[in-house]
Amino acid sequence: MGGAKGAFTKANWIGMAKDQGIIKEVKKEEPKQEETKQAEEKEASETKRLLRVKRKGRSSTVLSSSSGVTDEASVSKKTLLGS
Repeated sequence: MGGAKGAFTKANWIGMAKDQGIIKEVKKEEPKQEETKQAEEKEASETKRLLRVKRKGRSSTVLSSSSGVTDEASVSKKTLLGS
């Protein structure tokens, strides 16, 4: 029931491991300013492209108005190439 409380805490074990060189602190490297700028520009251009595609939608495939086709139909005789 007794025992040595606090002698083997997590912080104590970590401190001992650091002292012995078992655990090394990792320093987080910040990305270079040029890399972040390039990534932001690429993301912005991709966003613009997606907006343009979404805006275009299917409007280019609609060839008639709500009142129907008003032009004359172009009728021509089909021919085979090379004959």
